[in-house]
Amino acid sequence: MWTNTTAEEQAIAHIQSTWHNAGPAAIFLENGRYVTYWALDTDWLFNLSWENIRWVKGKPWTALELQHGCTAIVTRDGVVVRAVQYTTEEEAVQRSSNQALMPGADNPIPGYRQIHGDFTSLGQGQFERVFGYAMKDQALVVLSRSQTEAATMKERYDACMPASAGEWERMTSTVDRLVALDEQIAVIHSELARLDMGHGNVPPGLIGMRYMPYVYISSPEQQQRLARRQQRQHQLEALEQSRRVVLLQYPILGRMEARELRAFQALPMADKIDRIGGELGQILLDIETTRENIIDGTLELWTLPHMVDATLAALRIEDEERRRWAHEKSASEQRWDMAISIGSAVLAVGLGLVATFATGGLALAAAGGALGLGAADAIVQTRDYFANDAASGSDVDPNEAIVPDDLVGHWGWLVVAWMGVGLDAIDVIRAVRAVKAAGGATDMATGISRGIDELGVSDDMAQQLRLAAGQTDGRGTRQWVSRCLSSL
Repeated sequence: MWTNTTAEEQAIAHIQSTWHNAGPAAIFLENGRYVTYWALDTDWLFNLSWENIRWVKGKPWTALELQHGCTAIVTRDGVVVRAVQYTTEEEAVQRSSNQALMPGADNPIPGYRQIHGDFTSLGQGQFERVFGYAMKDQALVVLSRSQTEAATMKERYDACMPASAGEWERMTSTVDRLVALDEQIAVIHSELARLDMGHGNVPPGLIGMRYMPYVYISSPEQQQRLARRQQRQHQLEALEQSRRVVLLQYPILGRMEARELRAFQALPMADKIDRIGGELGQILLDIETTRENIIDGTLELWTLPHMVDATLAALRIEDEERRRWAHEKSASEQRWDMAISIGSAVLAVGLGLVATFATGGLALAAAGGALGLGAADAIVQTRDYFANDAASGSDVDPNEAIVPDDLVGHWGWLVVAWMGVGLDAIDVIRAVRAVKAAGGATDMATGISRGIDELGVSDDMAQQLRLAAGQTDGRGTRQWVSRCLSSL
């Protein structure tokens, strides 16, 4: 069985999408096209897996020699292997690893879009199967990219040499804001628990529902309690989203729970350096473990909602029915085991890291996982309006998307970042418009100052806003505020 495509990433995506167990198959370059040949269950190639062709765990070197124009082989467990990875066992033991050749180094996600378009031609069963393979590829890409960044950061921390003085300031500011948000979140959780205790005849299984059946609201007092609960639940969701945005400033801090962050906040700087360095070391170990668990199927990615959202954003699936299929499939798979616990934590940090340093569709996908699919949608909307040159001059409607139509390009990221400081969305949008009007695209320092003046905030808040925008040393905004929209 064979097919041919114009790009290798299309061939890889076609293999993952078509064959019932994601390969194995070989890709050859023939007359300028990538031709794919699938193995049959009678072929020796049929049982080819990543586990039985690599020499050393944690390294990309294999015993598989590709010849005669074969550019890649996709193993039975969905790993892409190339000719450059071939070596002898002795050399594999002696040679160091090469992250550029590990699974996930290539990004085949664009190939899925080229093969399947908007995915509306796929029925539910086929969609879930293809989406599952794409999610596996997406997770491996996130691990590969975040491993490179985490390794670089660990080298700096081991040498007590941050990238800039602003990195220390950004970390400290992020800790302070996270601790403050966690205190507010804890207060709401306590109030929700008290409100739940007063529901009287409401069955316990219905208390956690945002909208309980009316039959159980038997008195004006309970109606008031329900209204108060809904109000506080909405506030909790807003604070949790704000926390996710703040965490993007320093994703490694996501490894710490609220009580750990409070203790970390009080540490001397030397101890903070040791703690972050230790976390980075554990992240690198967890990346290796999670990569293995993904490839051999130990980790079921459907159990991780943030990876489902990241993959929906990566594939740019906008059809509501297919989004619903993905979310319902994820909800039906929820469970807990050690592989899920490790994988969920390390992929959450990985998505945050990738969202802050990657570009284009990869950054957009990571934002979808780190901030939620709604934030990714808002970012895409800014891109679309920019492409169509359709700026909106209307007043801001608080019920509309998080980023108004006229705040295009990196302005969408700046809105999200400043909302993470805890300001009202309407005030933030007004301030970002002032930044844009002041020519922030060419002189971000001046634009940021103009936007902060528009807000009329305290000196302390002004500094937090500068940090949120990445402006810590007068050299302008951090590049990550625009990278997500580049090259889409």
